[in-house]
Amino acid sequence: MGFRITWSLIAVGLKQYDSLEPQLAYEDLFDYIKENIGSDNVEEDKYLAVLIHEGDIQETKKAIERNKVGENTNEKFEMRKWRALELSELLLDEENYSLLVTKLYDFWLSFAFLDDSFKMYPKDSVEFLSRSNKDVINDHIEWLKNETSDIISTESL
Repeated sequence: MGFRITWSLIAVGLKQYDSLEPQLAYEDLFDYIKENIGSDNVEEDKYLAVLIHEGDIQETKKAIERNKVGENTNEKFEMRKWRALELSELLLDEENYSLLVTKLYDFWLSFAFLDDSFKMYPKDSVEFLSRSNKDVINDHIEWLKNETSDIISTESL
């Protein structure tokens, strides 16, 4: 999407929040590392530090925490990135517009703990679901473009 994949972002994906189950499986993390190790990656030592603990979740978590040291970011910002990744995937994967709108409503419920939650997100499901599918989807596409642009701009400061 154009923004950095940090260890803090990976930690967000692995973490469970009040209304949000972990979105990243450890198996997927290890697959990602195996696919990217040796590909001109300046963090190869950090990849290896995690990979050697494959199968031991507690040691993997510790290695990720060590890798996060020195990253100029915070969990709230990384959660914005994760939310953008999840929304992008949702918009790309669902072809049934009626079902997509319902999934979008559920999506925002799961991220409701973030205080900067989608400003157009109504508290009332009837209001949300009564808008035209096209309008709801277009609003989300526009929001995602703006959010991604803001994230990239913030990272480049």
